[in-house]
Amino acid sequence: AFARKCPLYAVDTLAAMAATPLASPLPRDVLAVLDARRGEVYAARFTITATGLQRTMPDRCTALATVLDALPVRTELVGPASVLGQATLAAYTTHAAPGISGEGLWTAAAVAVRTSEPADLDHQDAVYLRPSYAEQAVHKPKRAAFHSPYV
Repeated sequence: AFARKCPLYAVDTLAAMAATPLASPLPRDVLAVLDARRGEVYAARFTITATGLQRTMPDRCTALATVLDALPVRTELVGPASVLGQATLAAYTTHAAPGISGEGLWTAAAVAVRTSEPADLDHQDAVYLRPSYAEQAVHKPKRAAFHSPYV
């Protein structure tokens, strides 16, 4: 975008996942979730209508149970099966999605173009919902050191 001098619009991963077409009538509420590791999920709630999607909850990084406590029961959950299987979800309609579909990405991009201004290319940056272990000064190895028996 910088080299071609064309506009750049930010497309949210959770919005693209929520916009993935599902076989439910419109309008509907959708909660998009992704595994954030450390026992947490990235989550955002959207209302999907015939004209697009509207964010109804800001992006969060928290435990899945915390997010579910604040949801209406008729909300559909979209995300990887590994995340959706973490809690008792009998009250919710769930749709396991291993990733973002092309149609979901295009839908989220179209909404971004219609509802937001192009990003300032000199100041565009990624948005992170929580600090990394390095930023928190947590230095725990992911696994115990392995010493080869051949050395």
